[in-house]
Amino acid sequence: MRRTMIKAEDRAKALAKVKKLAGIATQLRRGRDFPITRLTMLKSLCQDPVAAARFGLYLTKLTRAKAKKRYRPLVDRAVAEATRYLSKPTGRPPERLRELLGELFHSQNEVEHHRWADVRIIHCREALLAEYMLSCITQPWASAYWGYRLAAFYAERYDSRYGTGLIPASAAAVEDIVRFWTRYLRTQGAVQGSGRARPKRSPRS
Repeated sequence: MRRTMIKAEDRAKALAKVKKLAGIATQLRRGRDFPITRLTMLKSLCQDPVAAARFGLYLTKLTRAKAKKRYRPLVDRAVAEATRYLSKPTGRPPERLRELLGELFHSQNEVEHHRWADVRIIHCREALLAEYMLSCITQPWASAYWGYRLAAFYAERYDSRYGTGLIPASAAAVEDIVRFWTRYLRTQGAVQGSGRARPKRSPRS
């Protein structure tokens, strides 16, 4: 999995999307609500598997302290292994990440059967975020899908006055998402602009 460098014009478009998302956060603070699909704008940002994985790692780090005692060791291992891999994200992800993903999934594999659908029971939100984050790494071809799932699961809330989606209680979570992408995209610009032009050599007489 290799890092994709963002062109200047693409970075500008991406920052415009993040600015739009920041506007949504502001409106949430004022009592507005939106369908969760407003976060689909993040799919284009998460097409870069490394960016999506770092986004997932960021959210997992923010929440892991809230993980239930039973799941905390798994979440901590996921953070440690992902951090190690993303320090130099080249080549095929190591097998231990796939094994850890399997452990996270099977730690919450209880399913309730209903007439309309089978529903997976989630006891620890933080462990599921870690699962999605590892999915970004181990399934780079689907990083846009997993990046969106990360954002939606992190920000979606329910209130009987609004229903399910982006509601006023989602404001802080959306601001966290905006904070990551703003910093990430600005860092990308700094990296691209850090190269110094080589001085021209004087022609030999």
